[in-house]
Amino acid sequence: MQTGIALDDDNNVHLTFFDPALSELRYAKLANGATTWSAVSTVAGPSVAPQSALALEAGRIPHVVYYETSGTPALKHAELSGSTWNADTIETFTGTNTFVSIAVGADRNPRVAYYNSASSTTVFASLSGIVWSTFTVRTSTFGGPVDLVLTSTDGARIALVSGSTTTSRRFLSYAMQSGSSFAVSDHFIIGTDTSPLGGLSLALDSAGRAHIAVYDGGQGFLEYVNLTSTGAVASSQALDATPAAGVFNDIAVNDQDEPMIVYVSSGAGLRRASFDGSSWTLSALESGSVVGVGPSLVFNRFGSYLGGYYNGDSGEVKFITDAARDLSLSGAVLDFLAAPIPGAVLTLSGTIATTGVSISGATGVYSVERLFEGNYALVPSLSGYAFQPSGRSYSPLTSSMSAQNFQGGPISFDLVGNLFDPTKGEQVTVNYAVVPGHVLIRLYTLQGRMVRTLVNEDKTAGSHSVLWDGRTADGDIVASGIYLVRLETEALAQVKKIAVVK
Repeated sequence: MQTGIALDDDNNVHLTFFDPALSELRYAKLANGATTWSAVSTVAGPSVAPQSALALEAGRIPHVVYYETSGTPALKHAELSGSTWNADTIETFTGTNTFVSIAVGADRNPRVAYYNSASSTTVFASLSGIVWSTFTVRTSTFGGPVDLVLTSTDGARIALVSGSTTTSRRFLSYAMQSGSSFAVSDHFIIGTDTSPLGGLSLALDSAGRAHIAVYDGGQGFLEYVNLTSTGAVASSQALDATPAAGVFNDIAVNDQDEPMIVYVSSGAGLRRASFDGSSWTLSALESGSVVGVGPSLVFNRFGSYLGGYYNGDSGEVKFITDAARDLSLSGAVLDFLAAPIPGAVLTLSGTIATTGVSISGATGVYSVERLFEGNYALVPSLSGYAFQPSGRSYSPLTSSMSAQNFQGGPISFDLVGNLFDPTKGEQVTVNYAVVPGHVLIRLYTLQGRMVRTLVNEDKTAGSHSVLWDGRTADGDIVASGIYLVRLETEALAQVKKIAVVK
C-alpha cells in the first residue's frame, strides 16, 4: 500500500499511508526530539484508492493528492491547516488505476500529475487561488504510474508510463513543461499490454538531470535511467534482475547528486540500490515475502536517508533511516558561583529545531534527546537574569553533546541619591549588576549632549557601583536641571534620570 514521506525544515518527519483495513488515507508526524509518533489522523476516507502522494509547502505545510471512490468519485487535494485537513476537488471522474503525484512550488501553489483512466490521459493540474487548471500531457491507452517533480523555477517534469493498443507496447516517457504545454518523449519499451503494471519514480538533481527508477514489466526487473537536463538519455542500467524487483519503488538524490532507490523485490523484501558516483550497490533493508509495498524515500541535508513503507507480512506501516537520531544535548544553568539557577527556561532553536526545553525543578539541569544531527542553539532565559555559555551553546550536533553549560545571574541598574546638590559635596551612586563583558555608562543632558563618561571598560560578573559628583569631564559643576544616565552592556541597556538642584 502506498506511503508518502517528507522532511520539513525543522527536521520533523511527515508520513502518509493507505490503511487497507479502513480504506482511509492516514497521516502521522514524528516531531524532532520526540520519542514517539503523533496520534494517527485521517486525511480522507473511507473509500479512497491505495495510491496517494505527499509534498510540503514552504518546507512545512503538508499537501496530499488522492482519489476518492465513494459518493461522486473524484481526484482530490487536501492541505493540513492546524489539525484539520481541508480538501478540494481537482477533477471528477470514475476511474481505475488512478496513479497520482504531487509537488508544491516556490510560489506555494500545489501541482499534481495523475492518470485519468476514464479519458485515457495523463493530466497535469495546478492550483491558483481556489481554481484548478488541467492540461493533457499524453493520451495513452496503457496509462499507469506517474511521478512529478519541479525544477528550481517551478517547471514541471513528469515521468510516466504510456503506450497504445496499436503497438501493444508500454513506454517509459518523459514530459517537460514549457508554459502550458508539454514536450513528451518516449525512451524505453518496458513491457506490453499484458505485462504487469509496476512502479515508477523520478528525482531531479541540482543540475536539473532526471533520475528515474522504473519496473520493466516485460523483463520483470528494476531499471535505472538517467536523463540530461534537456530530457535526452544519458545512461541506463538494469539493477536487479530478481523477478518482480522494483514493482514498487521510490528514488531520491543526496546533496552529492547521487541517486538511491528503495524498492520491493518479490520474495526478498525491501531493498535499496545506492550509487556512490561510480557504481551501484544493492543491499537488503528488510526481508519478507510482501514487505515494503509502496515505499517512499527522502534524503536529509546531511546525506542520510529516511523511508516509509508498508510491511504486508506484519500489516504495519514502518519508518526506516540511517540518520543518527539518538543524539542529545544536556548541561546545567548555573550562577557565577556554580550554584544552580532554578526557574530558567531554555529554548532550543537553530536551522532545524524549534523545541522549548524547560529546566527541571530547582536542579538547573536540562536535557533534550532523540534529536537528528544538525545545528542547534540553546538560549536560556529568566526574568531579571542574563546568561552566557561556559561551554558551546551553538554547535553542529553529530554525537551526544554534554556539558553545554550556561552561567548567569541577575542584571540590574539603579540610582541612589539621584536628587542632589553637588555644591554641598553630595553625590549620586550608580549601582549595576552585570554578566562579564564591556560596560559603558555615560551622562547626557536632555538635549542629548554628552556630559561625562563614568565607566568604559570590561567588568567581571556581579555587582558594581560608580559615583558621580555632579561635575563634567573638565571638572566643572553642571548647571541645575535633569540629566540622563545611560547604561549599555551586552545584556542590558537602560536610561535613568538624575536631578541636580543647587
